[in-house]
Amino acid sequence: MDFWAGELGDNYIKGIKHNNVMDSVYNYLHKNEPKINYPFKNLFLDNGAFSILKNNYTHKKKKIKINLASIIDIQEKLKPKYTVPFDYPFNPQMAIKDMEKNWEKTINNIDYWKDCTNLNLIPALHGWSKSSLEKNIHILYKKDFDYIALGSAFILKEKFKGFFGDRQPHKNIYEAFLYFASLAKKLDIYIHIFGIGSSPLTFHLANFCEIKSSDSSGYRRKAAYGKIVLPQTGERYAGNGSAKFGFNWKKGFKFDNIFTEEEKRKLRECKCPECKKISRHAYRRWKHLCSDWKIRAIHNKWVIEQEEIISNKLIQQGWDVYEGFIDKMMENSRPFKSLWNFIKNTKKIYFRKI
Repeated sequence: MDFWAGELGDNYIKGIKHNNVMDSVYNYLHKNEPKINYPFKNLFLDNGAFSILKNNYTHKKKKIKINLASIIDIQEKLKPKYTVPFDYPFNPQMAIKDMEKNWEKTINNIDYWKDCTNLNLIPALHGWSKSSLEKNIHILYKKDFDYIALGSAFILKEKFKGFFGDRQPHKNIYEAFLYFASLAKKLDIYIHIFGIGSSPLTFHLANFCEIKSSDSSGYRRKAAYGKIVLPQTGERYAGNGSAKFGFNWKKGFKFDNIFTEEEKRKLRECKCPECKKISRHAYRRWKHLCSDWKIRAIHNKWVIEQEEIISNKLIQQGWDVYEGFIDKMMENSRPFKSLWNFIKNTKKIYFRKI
């Protein structure tokens, strides 16, 4: 699975270098001449729809006017490798008829984008049931798209938890991923999932669903709240005591209480740009990571990118090899073990006839 690191326009970390980066039109709406100022190799430019509609949902008196021509203009000026026609996401409180109307508007925009621009498009697919997802993916397939992003997918609406923010590790979310992936595999279509893979654990869970690519700005968010990620595990505290939630080492959480011996070894062996500045001493590296959220963000992004390299090598050896790797990884992760077993069993059901 290709990982696209989420960025926030001009609110980037000085000195950060991106290979694949996900940015949003939303971050450039008020710029006369939009320009990306951080270094990168490949840009996946989101259309800003989710952020615009979120803003309009929460700030009803200061709504952002949707101007399709302006959105296309920003997309063309930033020259992304991929971009998304403006779509109309759902929220779980919507009536089915309103979701159908939003999907119709999304389809109209996809046709508009195809007619008036030469950008490399990845349309967003939305669905309010399994049958609607299947019907809607065939609509996009007939429009000659071989790379599609999953937007709203309320296949079990009554069990959906939350709307805004990164997708949370919930069985209903991963069932939607797997069902979508099985439909796409039958049609030989690549799929992208927005907002997943903020830690090694969630990255590998999503990757096992046979997703082509994902994006997440979780590496930044975790860093801002005093957290770092380590290879093949979850997050650990490395903050400076100013985080609003999470462990606070000034109140009794010390280095030896936070990290196991195996995790200390991973810190000593970390080759991220920031850890390499410090001698191979776990405690000193942890103190360095405690000193600045931007240092933690660089570390977190590097760790996820290494997981991407590892997973691609394992998948080349076979999905059974990759499954064994995740099995071992989940042995020490009780919160995710049940979800992992659900994903394995559900994948067998949906992929059985492919």
